[in-house]
Amino acid sequence: GDNRAYFEYNRKSHRHYLVCLGCKKIKAIEHCPLKNYEEALEREMNYTIEGHKLDIYGYCPACQEHEK
Repeated sequence: GDNRAYFEYNRKSHRHYLVCLGCKKIKAIEHCPLKNYEEALEREMNYTIEGHKLDIYGYCPACQEHEK
């Protein structure tokens, strides 16, 4: 009832999402835009990176049209 999206971190599921702030619909991003950056961080910072999470928030086309 509080209109918030909730995600639980799961290393086995490597997905990134677009989240609509209007209707709360979630759309998966098919490719990982951070893969090269993650590899560079491992080298530069001497870390073993186990994963990351990226959610991008905005308004879907339907919600943008509704606001006009």
